[in-house]
Amino acid sequence: MKLFKKLAIFAMAFAFCFGAGAALTACGNSSTASTSSTGEAPAANGYKFKVVNADGSAAVGYMVLLCKGADACGIPQVTNEKGETTVLATALPNVGGVSAKADAYDIHIMAPGSSTYLEYEGPEKTPAEFSDDTITITLK
Repeated sequence: MKLFKKLAIFAMAFAFCFGAGAALTACGNSSTASTSSTGEAPAANGYKFKVVNADGSAAVGYMVLLCKGADACGIPQVTNEKGETTVLATALPNVGGVSAKADAYDIHIMAPGSSTYLEYEGPEKTPAEFSDDTITITLK
């Protein structure tokens, strides 16, 4: 019976350590995930936006929505107190069951609590590649 208890404790400890190691591997480790094997910062994985009102003040709580065509839209991202938000690859639309990737997406802006697109000055589409550059949108 003592041997069984020792084996059970060993098996539980092993399972715990294996699970913790798998979780750290899956979630990434900040010390190794911040740079690539070449020492360079990892490539951007989304689009950065800054939305401002016509007077230049931050447009807080506005939603940035990226779409591919009329029917395939991603998940709207809300601007923070600085009028900034990032639309990550995970929030991009899946088109025809294909996973979202960098592409030229239509840019739409919606006011808080609204589902209508607003008029703005700035690019109508994202670049075809992810970038760390900020896309500035000025509301009319």
